[in-house]
Amino acid sequence: MKKLIVLILSLSFVACQNIPPAVNAPTAVEASRKTVYLNDELYEEIKAKIPDFPKKGSAAQSIDEFALRKFQKSRTEKECERANTEVIITLQSFYGKPYGQLDDKQVQILIPLFDQIRADAGFYIGQIKRNYNRLRPYDYMKDLVPCTPLEKSLSYPSGHSTLAVLYALVLADVFPSKVDHLKARAEVIAQDRVLAGVHHPSDIVGGKKFGLVLYNEMVKSPRYKSDIEQYQKLLN
Repeated sequence: MKKLIVLILSLSFVACQNIPPAVNAPTAVEASRKTVYLNDELYEEIKAKIPDFPKKGSAAQSIDEFALRKFQKSRTEKECERANTEVIITLQSFYGKPYGQLDDKQVQILIPLFDQIRADAGFYIGQIKRNYNRLRPYDYMKDLVPCTPLEKSLSYPSGHSTLAVLYALVLADVFPSKVDHLKARAEVIAQDRVLAGVHHPSDIVGGKKFGLVLYNEMVKSPRYKSDIEQYQKLLN
C-alpha cells in the first residue's frame, strides 16, 4: 500500500510539471472588456478594411462559381479527407500533425494562448459575417455537392481562412524559423474550403485579409507582446 501511495504521488508530481501554463489572468480593466488582445471598439474601423464580396451576376461572381465547379470535378478523396480534418477549428487540427509541424507537447502548451486568440477574433468574425450576410455557395448552386459537412454560418468572409492566417502569424511570432511552413499551411487550410465546396474563392480572399487586419491590431497590445515573450522563452 505504501509503495502504491508513493507511486501515485510521484506520478502526480510529474503530471503537474507538464501542465501547460495558462495565459495571464485578465486585469480588472481587461475583465470588463469582451476581448483581451484586441480593442473591442474597432468594429467600424476593421469593417472598412474588408472589401465587399462580388455581387450576384457580376464577372467576379461568375469566376467564383466556375472555380467551385472546377474543384468539385478535380478534387480527390485524399484532399477531401484532409479538408474534413480542418472543419473543427483547433490549434491541433490546423497546425498540429499530421499536416502541421507542431508536436503534441507544443500544442498543449499553446492551447491557452490560442483559446484567447480565438475568442478575441470570434468577437469580430461573427459581426462581420452578419454585416455582409452572404449565402454559402451550396445554398444557391444546386449542382454543388460539398465533401465536408454543410455549415450553418454565413459565407463572407471565411472564418477558417481568417483564423488560419491569424494563427499562422501568431505562431510565427513564437516560432520565427517556421514562418514559411506556417504560411504554406495557412494557404492549404484556406483553399481547402473552396475545394470542399463550402466557400467561394472571394470568401477566402476576404478572410485572409481579415486575419491580417486582426493580427495588425493584436500586436499593438502590450498584453499580447508580454504573453508572446513568455511562450517564446518556454518553447524555444
